[in-house]
This record gives sequence, C-alpha cells and structure tokens, in this order.
Amino acid sequence: MDAVFERIERLLEDQGKTQQELLISLGMNRSTYSNWKLGKSKSYLKLVDKIAEFFDISPNYLLRGIEDGPEEGTKCALEDEMLRVFRKMSVKKQELMIQVGRTLLLD
Repeated sequence: MDAVFERIERLLEDQGKTQQELLISLGMNRSTYSNWKLGKSKSYLKLVDKIAEFFDISPNYLLRGIEDGPEEGTKCALEDEMLRVFRKMSVKKQELMIQVGRTLLLD
C-alpha cells in the first residue's frame, strides 16, 4: 500500500472521520476510493491540498509524513504522535496524562 494512502487511512482512524465524509468533501465516489486502496489509482495525488485541508494538516505531512517546520501555531511530528496517542486514551487516562505533563513542566 502506498505511504500517502496509508497516512490517509491512519488519519481517518485517528480523527474519527469516515471514508464517506472524505469522499463527499472531495466530490468522489466509493469506487474511486477502492481503486486507491487497491493501488489501481493514485488520483489522490492530484487532490493533496484538498485532502490536507479535510484533515487540517499540511500537504507536506500528507506526502512525506513530516510537518513543514516548528513555526508558531503549527505542530511538529512529535506533537502529532502525542495527539494521536492522547485521543485513543480514556478520559480518565487523558486527565492523568495532563497532570503528568504539568508536573514535568515544573522540573
């Protein structure tokens, strides 16, 4: 499976979005998505900007798996990973993680 398509699949899961929501936002149908998944088409490469906008990520992250840079207001790869992990935790574990983070800031 293509690395860009793997990121699309992971982003759908991590952000709790569906294939259908993505396809509607792109004005595409399910067979197109199936062709992407099967490697029969890489037409999503023409839609990088729209896909990145849908996920609220940079096109660079979608294409290469890295953020553009640690500019003010942007996330780096570590922050993205932290957020992915955090979102998968229960609320109780998220609260504990916040407490640990605040404690680490005091050191």
